[in-house]
Amino acid sequence: KYLSKYGDQDVIAFSGMITTLRWQEKMASICKKHQPQTFLLSGGGLATQLKAALFQWINELDAVAHSEGDDIILVIGKQLIEKKKNNKNLNNSTNPYYIGNINGKDRYMYAGDRPKNLERLPFAAWDLLETDINGVKVLENYITTPVWGIEANNSSATPFTMQRSLTTVSSRGCPYACTFCYRGGQGERNYGIRCEKDLAKEVKWLIDTYNIDFVGFP
Repeated sequence: KYLSKYGDQDVIAFSGMITTLRWQEKMASICKKHQPQTFLLSGGGLATQLKAALFQWINELDAVAHSEGDDIILVIGKQLIEKKKNNKNLNNSTNPYYIGNINGKDRYMYAGDRPKNLERLPFAAWDLLETDINGVKVLENYITTPVWGIEANNSSATPFTMQRSLTTVSSRGCPYACTFCYRGGQGERNYGIRCEKDLAKEVKWLIDTYNIDFVGFP
């Protein structure tokens, strides 16, 4: 239904921690079935942890983008625009992100980096989630599902409750190097925090825009 309304997609991007591996495997198969020419990539925690090894798990992927994605998603977009404009494949001979043919497919590896100023990034575009193709109010359902506390049915068994909630992040990375954590093992300890004025501005915006009574900082 979505494709019939919005047309073919130039790129489809997944993101998630290692707990989303099975979901990504299933979705990759569905995406390539309906969009065989789309550029399919995975980023986020799972991609950062496994990097090129992820191609062995999800053969449908064209690319893996590890680390932070704010800058690299723009690089990918520009490459695909150029490809579409010239009506040809990506030029692998001059493409620094091309890592070779793996399991019969050309593969690409993109390494993201930390934006110099986290306060310059726009707030999350929650409005893009307002409704799905069937008219289901996805965002409203998400807001009214508690993100914290006992009712959230996750590890945050806190005593307080909430009616309407959303989340944001106050920092990125981690200053520590625990041996059981892949970030410490791969040297990705780059730690950055947002200033309190920027956080307060976002919290006020979330309250004024979505009438929430709780903001979580995962």
